Amino acid sequence: MAQNRSGDEVDPTMWIGRVETARDVMGPFPVTALHATLDHPVVAAPTATPLPPLWHWLYFLPLHRQSELGPDGHAPDADVATFGFRAVRPTFDLHPFQVNGEPGDDGTVRLWSQDHEGRLTMDAVATLRRRRAGQDR
Repeated sequence: MAQNRSGDEVDPTMWIGRVETARDVMGPFPVTALHATLDHPVVAAPTATPLPPLWHWLYFLPLHRQSELGPDGHAPDADVATFGFRAVRPTFDLHPFQVNGEPGDDGTVRLWSQDHEGRLTMDAVATLRRRRAGQDR
């Protein structure tokens, strides 16, 4: 058992062999909506527009039934205690890309994505804190 920076025990082996596949159509609406939210001009993003760092989170959103959600509105699974992110190169919506993950021995999980040519597009490290049943965020 490893400890994260907060001192919580984390078992990184619980992530070994877990796979999550998500498919989404990366259309322009979420980007246009975020532009409006940030008080930028509301203009539809042209096809193949590179997204700013972290805007890929507008896509591949998890879907859970209301009955599966905890009191805070999230699926009661795990919290991300820390997250470090580095964008390496743009990811375009015309090509598929792959997100990979690998647990570390220190309670962290390394995440990286590769474009359709296998080139690195994103590199990140997350520290996960598993929530116990009944524990709120």
